[in-house]
Amino acid sequence: MTMTSANTKPNTKRGFVLASIALVSLLLLPLASTRGEAAAALNEAQKTERALQFITRNGTAMAAIMANDSMPKREKRLKLKAIVEEHFDLTTMMRAIVGPYWRKMNEPQRERYQKASMQWVVLYSANILSTFNLSKFDVLSARLLGKDVLVETQTQAARSSDSLTMHWRVRFRSDDSPALIDMHFRGLSMIGAQRSEVTAVLTEQGIPIFLDRLDERLEKIKREFDKN
Repeated sequence: MTMTSANTKPNTKRGFVLASIALVSLLLLPLASTRGEAAAALNEAQKTERALQFITRNGTAMAAIMANDSMPKREKRLKLKAIVEEHFDLTTMMRAIVGPYWRKMNEPQRERYQKASMQWVVLYSANILSTFNLSKFDVLSARLLGKDVLVETQTQAARSSDSLTMHWRVRFRSDDSPALIDMHFRGLSMIGAQRSEVTAVLTEQGIPIFLDRLDERLEKIKREFDKN
């Protein structure tokens, strides 16, 4: 949800690269969750093992959709949209991005922000992901990070020798089912990067203008999503 302040000259190339990196990371969104396990809290070994299985299973399945050259682009976008909507912890992400400004918003502003920002992330992610074709997807390792698990993966695009190493932050819900809440590339958190840019706009222009700009971006991405 990158927004550049009206008083700041945008670094177009850098912004595009960061946005692409962050959104390519969504290829690891889960297609399924394990929800029927015992209610007891998972121990450390169980968390890391389950996170590895979670990313391996669902990342591979998502990559297969992206690599299907026979599938029409619009069908890919719809499939990816459904996955993002159902399995990514968008509520946690959207609140983290606005940080302390969440407490400064009144209830109607919060509802407007959450609705628009979550729709934008879903549609933009589906659009970007539908353009990628992966030839390689590997899960390398997992380690605990506080109450979460950080999973390291490596991907490679078709017709390219360059590989991309990413880290995915997995959090377990109260029913022990996993969810993705953040992505890291070369030590850079997607949530942290987005929060910095969004906070600049909120500080300089205020909540009402920020929400107006978000609505404009949402309408634009809706038009792009509906293209054949």
